[in-house]
Amino acid sequence: MTATLLIVLTVLAFGFILDTAADLLDLSQLKHRRLLPGTDALYPKDGLERALRYHRDWKRFHLVRRFTGGMVFLAFMFSGGFGVADSIARTLSGPWNALLFVALLLTLRGLLDLPFSLYGTFVIEARYGFNRTTLGTFIADQLKGIVLAALLGGPIFLAIVWFFERTGPSGWLPAWLSVSAFQLLLAYLAPALLLPLFNKYEPVPEGEIRAAVEAFCKKIDFRINGVFQMDGSKRSTKANAFFTGFGKLRRLVLFDTLLQKLSQEELMAVLAHEIGHFKERHIHKFLFLSLAASGLSFYVLSFFIGNAALTEAFGIGQVSVYATLVAVSLLYGPISRIVGIAINTISRRFEFAADRYSARSYGNPEALASGLMKISTDALANPAPHPLRIVLDYSHPPVPERMARLKT
Repeated sequence: MTATLLIVLTVLAFGFILDTAADLLDLSQLKHRRLLPGTDALYPKDGLERALRYHRDWKRFHLVRRFTGGMVFLAFMFSGGFGVADSIARTLSGPWNALLFVALLLTLRGLLDLPFSLYGTFVIEARYGFNRTTLGTFIADQLKGIVLAALLGGPIFLAIVWFFERTGPSGWLPAWLSVSAFQLLLAYLAPALLLPLFNKYEPVPEGEIRAAVEAFCKKIDFRINGVFQMDGSKRSTKANAFFTGFGKLRRLVLFDTLLQKLSQEELMAVLAHEIGHFKERHIHKFLFLSLAASGLSFYVLSFFIGNAALTEAFGIGQVSVYATLVAVSLLYGPISRIVGIAINTISRRFEFAADRYSARSYGNPEALASGLMKISTDALANPAPHPLRIVLDYSHPPVPERMARLKT
């Protein structure tokens, strides 16, 4: 075993062990009912038991999924699967070999992931009454995702390969700038071009809710270019709201399930929270963090371009930029968890800040707490997450903690 292969396996094992440990600790929390302070106020007894069962089912599912994926990946790697895929890709010339190599790997991963996606959607989510996705909708979503990945991801991947092939390690800067410009363009155009491919967006009809939203936005001097409702109930009973887009395409989107489940006061307090993210410039700050993290990724990548030892560790005999990109991306996933911890910590602070903005601007913290409680209870939010899982994955603070702060 070479030193490089040992490093590769150590990095992959780090990610596997970290997530597995967090799931096992979560299971222990759920089994022994180590509830978050204030959780009893969220759930009646029957609801609490149902939430505990729901998350135990998902944690066990994640453990099986992760173990299966890890074993298949190692078997593929040590049996020379990456080398075979590279040999097939090299039957084409020019940029097409890079696209074929990535397409083969993504297809294999998609086929492995498909039964797990089906089980999670049509068994676990259906068991607890959340799923409304039909098989036709599921298949359509998968096909649309594949087409978009090919049309949008393919050209940008080729551009990254081209920059590194032409300029070597220094190609990280133009590659990063190109990807950043592309991300900004997508963020601007997504509300009008991409999101309608998956859901139907209609203006909220004239009435009390729309009038209240427009009056509140006028009161706080917040320009908005449309209030839309989305057919979230097409896939799930869970409720949500979000802002999307920038400039003239900025929209406020309400799930139809949210409109059904919250009172007008609760809905307005939740929307004031979402507006708070814009007023406090959280959206812009997160965009900057995302671009900075992307730049760091490209800079790290530049050190491995042309590294034969790395591609050989994955069983690829011939060095290429596209093989290096794939190898580094596989290794960067576990390492990026460290960056994710910092970003999630900032995100949780932003959520508290947006809660404070809602309480100040709309003046009804009780309605926000009540709305959050309804959304959380309805979605069977985890009543006993382990602190490690919160640190790793929670971009929002647990609702009981948010409710406690709103009371003060």
